[in-house]
Amino acid sequence: KVYVAPICGAEDILEPFNAKYPLPFDLRAPVVKNVGRGRILATLTLPYTKPTDPRFASIHSDPPGIATEIPAIVEGEYGNGKFIWSALPIEAVDMDEYREIFIKILRRLIAKESLSFISSAPADVEVTLFNDADDMLVHIVNLCERTVIPDTAPFEIGIKCDVAPARIEVVPSGAAVSFEMRDGYAIFKTEPMHIFASYRIVK
Repeated sequence: KVYVAPICGAEDILEPFNAKYPLPFDLRAPVVKNVGRGRILATLTLPYTKPTDPRFASIHSDPPGIATEIPAIVEGEYGNGKFIWSALPIEAVDMDEYREIFIKILRRLIAKESLSFISSAPADVEVTLFNDADDMLVHIVNLCERTVIPDTAPFEIGIKCDVAPARIEVVPSGAAVSFEMRDGYAIFKTEPMHIFASYRIVK
């Protein structure tokens, strides 16, 4: 067991976890001794006791107890790009809190204005955007694994556009969808959906 604790000034990247209650992993982590010009965003915290120690600090877990300066998450630049390196695979943990942290790390690397689209879709919904000749296609699919998949309530999608599109329409019916331009995005609200829906943005 090992834990990841944010340093002072980088607490937002791991919220709701913090230095007192760090992010837990049931894994081993590499020890990095030199990060060069990289900025350390989080460090490793070890349990109170070693795995081989017959003593224990808690009968139910191996709680965090030894803070270290060993880098756990590092931010830096390489050539013309930026990177965030993590000693542990945050994206591999199948829990919502870890997914949110991974998304926050990605958003730290990518400026909002450079995103192809933004969305308030529920967690079970996947949104993809494709260029189709001069138009764009938005596909929406509910990935819920329940036996009976519930309908998805309307939510907002914003498509990055230099100028307002000629129209947005439902595929395949061609029914027009109202939208507004906001901060460089054509924002529209989806219709109630069962499993899959598609929209065309006509330039």
